Amino acid sequence: MISVIIPALNEESTIAHVVKLAKKSPKVTEVIVVDDKSLDNTIREARHMCKKFDVSVSDTLAVGDSENDICLIKKSGIGISFCSSNRLPDAVADFIIKEPDFNLLIPIIQ
Repeated sequence: MISVIIPALNEESTIAHVVKLAKKSPKVTEVIVVDDKSLDNTIREARHMCKKFDVSVSDTLAVGDSENDICLIKKSGIGISFCSSNRLPDAVADFIIKEPDFNLLIPIIQ
C-alpha cells in the first residue's frame, strides 16, 4: 500500500496529469491532494479527477487553514483545520490541529 501526497498551489493545468500518473501504479492505494490556497481552478480539477476515478467527495480528506477552504473542509469526508488563525475553518472541521506539524495528520489518515 502506497499513499501519494501531492502538494498543490495554482496547479490547474497539471493536477489532473499528476493524479493520473500516481494512479497508474497498482501499488498506489490513495492519492491525497493538499491545496494551499490556489487562486485558479486546482480544486475543481481535483474534484474532476475524483469523478473520473469514481471516488466520492465524501471519501476524501481535506486539509485547510483559511476561510477559502471552508467549502472543501465541509464537503469532504474528513475535514481538517490545520494551523488556522481563523475560527471559521475550526467550526466546520472534523479535526483541528493547531501545531505546525504534518506528522499530526498521520493518525487521522490511518
